[in-house]
Amino acid sequence: VWADAKGTAVIIADGNGVLRRVSFPDLHTVKQADLERKVNWMAMSAEGIVLSMPDQQQVWLVDPTTFDVKIKVDIAKVKHVAASPAHGFAVVSDREWSNTKAFIIDLTKGSAVGWPIPIEPKFIGFHDPVMTPDGKYVFTTFGDSMHRFTFKDGTLKFDESSKQLIGGALPVGVQVSPDSKFVCHPAGGGNVGAPKPYDILV
Repeated sequence: VWADAKGTAVIIADGNGVLRRVSFPDLHTVKQADLERKVNWMAMSAEGIVLSMPDQQQVWLVDPTTFDVKIKVDIAKVKHVAASPAHGFAVVSDREWSNTKAFIIDLTKGSAVGWPIPIEPKFIGFHDPVMTPDGKYVFTTFGDSMHRFTFKDGTLKFDESSKQLIGGALPVGVQVSPDSKFVCHPAGGGNVGAPKPYDILV
């Protein structure tokens, strides 16, 4: 993830929990710390780096400058975290395939609340959430579609689902442009309904 709004550095986390701050564009490691824990996913918030720690079943908040751990929040079977530099909240999904509940963490308080995923008019699912950089929307995947939620004042509201996008080829997850204006859901063979094979709909 980008370490700051000016793009002077990136924060890199490997799967074993080694964090690195790498300057950009010269690509020098200027800070490194070993958390000695497996890391499943990472996102940047206004309060710092948000990490999902599967073995501990926790979400950690880490200072982006010192790499000190600021808070730890228990989330059973935690998998994916999504956050935005625009505010101090994070959205979390778990490893359950049913995925009937998401979690919203107030990073300023270190508290989490469950959020029931709507099952009407259809089962939505909440796999691999991604938050737009402006912090206004959360996109998830379930089945062969992409789903959009409005995020405001620490609450989620389901908006709508896309048509079928994935036709069997392995998807690589939702991608959002840095200006929060465009979103896509790439897949190995392209998207269903695209003009040509291997094309991606934006």
